[in-house]
Amino acid sequence: MKLLYMGAALAAALLTFSGCSSNYLDVPPEGNMTPKDYYSDHPTEVVNAVYNKLLDWNESSFSWLGISSITSDDADKGSSPGDTGTDKNLLDNFTFGADALSFNDVWQGNYEGVARANQAMKVLGEVTINDTLKNRLEGETRFLRAYFYWNLVRTFGAVPLVDKVPDPTNPADVAMGNTRVTKDSIYAFIKRICSLLLIIFRRRANTLQKI
Repeated sequence: MKLLYMGAALAAALLTFSGCSSNYLDVPPEGNMTPKDYYSDHPTEVVNAVYNKLLDWNESSFSWLGISSITSDDADKGSSPGDTGTDKNLLDNFTFGADALSFNDVWQGNYEGVARANQAMKVLGEVTINDTLKNRLEGETRFLRAYFYWNLVRTFGAVPLVDKVPDPTNPADVAMGNTRVTKDSIYAFIKRICSLLLIIFRRRANTLQKI
């Protein structure tokens, strides 16, 4: 008798599932926010991510100290003679080559900062937020991007100038990332940013004086 009941229950279950479509598997997402919606409510987060790059190992740690302070009179490698510090002994003795790891770190770290700044500028141009806040965040982002390029041009001279989020399917954008421009062009780019920020600061100062 139990087997009869079990058989009947199994048959009913099979008939139920066979009569239904698979639409029940397609559950619409709940509580999902698009990036645009998220950044409209949290615009400072994308700029904070640019600032956060300043804390990364390949931006402000031993590699940068190696190519700046250790290669000058500001610092020595230190530690024991057997500790090469990867390539810090070479930097200290001026026997390094173009393949020194520290220079690769500095290149990578600063271009990661440029990429974050370009992404932040793209996001800020698309979201709807208070104009005063947007202008402030864009100013901070432009300054940080100029800082990264300041490090790059002083270290490498002529470098690629990437001032937007590149489209990998666009040959012109790919060429932009693979083509060095003159160091004068990089300095001019930095000066334009600084000049623009100076104008904004002066206008803001004049506005505050009138209040």
